[in-house]
Amino acid sequence: MRDFVSRARLTGFPLSSFEDGAVLALLRGAIKNQDLVLLCEGAGAANAPERTTAEQRRLIAKIEAKTRDRLSYLGRQYKLVADVDLSKTPQRDSYEVVRREDAIQVLDGLATQMGSSPDLPPLLAKAREKLTADWRPPLSPDGLILLRRSKSLAAARSDTEAPITPSQMKALLEQCDLSLEVVVLGLRGKELECIEFDIDSPDGETHGGKLPSTGETKITGTKKGGAQVALTWVKPKASKGRGSNTVNTTRPASSPQINEVEKAAMFDDLKAGVVYQIDLRAGENRLIVCTRKEFIFSL
Repeated sequence: MRDFVSRARLTGFPLSSFEDGAVLALLRGAIKNQDLVLLCEGAGAANAPERTTAEQRRLIAKIEAKTRDRLSYLGRQYKLVADVDLSKTPQRDSYEVVRREDAIQVLDGLATQMGSSPDLPPLLAKAREKLTADWRPPLSPDGLILLRRSKSLAAARSDTEAPITPSQMKALLEQCDLSLEVVVLGLRGKELECIEFDIDSPDGETHGGKLPSTGETKITGTKKGGAQVALTWVKPKASKGRGSNTVNTTRPASSPQINEVEKAAMFDDLKAGVVYQIDLRAGENRLIVCTRKEFIFSL
């Protein structure tokens, strides 16, 4: 209190000559003469953190509704959480915190992703503004946190587990022995070799790489459910005499047993990156991406 009176310069006399009661009287007089004004914290200030948390949760709920609770970018799964909800996130050990700089790139990429709701980019822009700064204990986050799902590892089988029956083995194989083939038509061999793919399969595995000059890639041994395929054309480094100039036009043979989905994507779309959702059913599944109008037969 004496330090405050000294800093406020309420008197020119040395405070050491004042008793405690005299210092209090000096303060009361300053308040009475309106040289000092007392302020008290209102109820609104105490509730400010709660309002901020509620705003974060409402924004997250809107984004999850637009993305069907599946925030996926370039084959990786992401999740937005409010700062106070980080420790309460279900399966928290399955996620890693994304640095703010990387989180901004992911949200910007999601906003420009083809096939997303037109209402999604403004929501992602708001989330971008509310991202927390990078922190480490004992500090705490102060804003939205972007989590990235860690790549799953196969659990070791316990010797104490009961053996499965032949019928159970058959059912298991039928559920987990599906395949997905991705075919890109209408590009030259050199162009195809510059397309990067990321396939997010229903079992949580991510398969990525570059398309070969044939324009085809295939994953096997997955299970039923929704899969996501992301294709992006990446500008090649300068090189001589590599790749083929032949345009691939060969369509793989169709069959009633093959669940085939055909989509259109112009070359400029591939430069920006395209994402497709496909429902994997029993047996073989195929996604055909046509980059030229003359190769689009069934749309």
